[in-house]
Amino acid sequence: MSSIVLLTILFGLAIAVQAPAVQTFLARKVIDRFKDEINADITFDELLIRPFDAVSLTNVAIIDRNPYLGEDNPSKERLDTFARAKQIAAIFSIKGLLHNEGLYVREVTVEDGMLVLATEPDANGRSTTNLKRIFNTGQPKEKKEPSDKTIFEADRAFIDGFRFRLRNFVNKREVPDDAISWNDLDVRDIRLRGRKLKFHGKVMEGIADELSFHEKSGYKVLHLSGNAKVGDGRTLIHDLKIRDLWSNIDIPKLHFNYIGNSKAYNDFINEIDIDAEIR
Repeated sequence: MSSIVLLTILFGLAIAVQAPAVQTFLARKVIDRFKDEINADITFDELLIRPFDAVSLTNVAIIDRNPYLGEDNPSKERLDTFARAKQIAAIFSIKGLLHNEGLYVREVTVEDGMLVLATEPDANGRSTTNLKRIFNTGQPKEKKEPSDKTIFEADRAFIDGFRFRLRNFVNKREVPDDAISWNDLDVRDIRLRGRKLKFHGKVMEGIADELSFHEKSGYKVLHLSGNAKVGDGRTLIHDLKIRDLWSNIDIPKLHFNYIGNSKAYNDFINEIDIDAEIR
């Protein structure tokens, strides 16, 4: 009789875990366990898991607990929302379930999202970012041998209505209102159709079939497509096509080569070698 009772309890738990309310409750419990390890609060309305097939998050947000607000921020702009999305959904497959390296998904979709990256002074007056401060990634760690293992892979990716904000509170350089400011970048209405996205080792790669967006300066891209591979001292872009309000550009090959890490881009003229074919 005891084995029957145990099986009944396990069967009941299996059914209960499939209920949205239970899934949401358990997810919040997991997040609460890690809340003291990051400098942010993670909130969401609902988590839905379809066993062995799909997962969906609704109204998810990462809220910075201590956003920068100092003398170098005369507008007193409070960028406390690090990231958010109305909906994040991922569809898995048998390959994903059997994948022994990283996270593999057949399809990932992000709707009405936003990401804010900020450069700000730290407690010692040096330059840092909200990303390092929130996730404590600026602390020195024990050096490990580089790994080529796959961290993330997706067959297809869809992004609709995304906004990307880049704010630099350290560099005070001003530009005209109708020019793109890399110290105050605001890209909206990002729409992406991508595939074969992969992040392995220190390399990211993928194919963009359709990308469009507009920036607050007035610059608007109607269509951008191509494939790229970034990391390990190189940025390799092929079959890049850009069509905006003023031009139509075809770039079969665009290679950026540098020694060391991506900080070489801070001294672009002296540190970056360019090899390109432009039509």
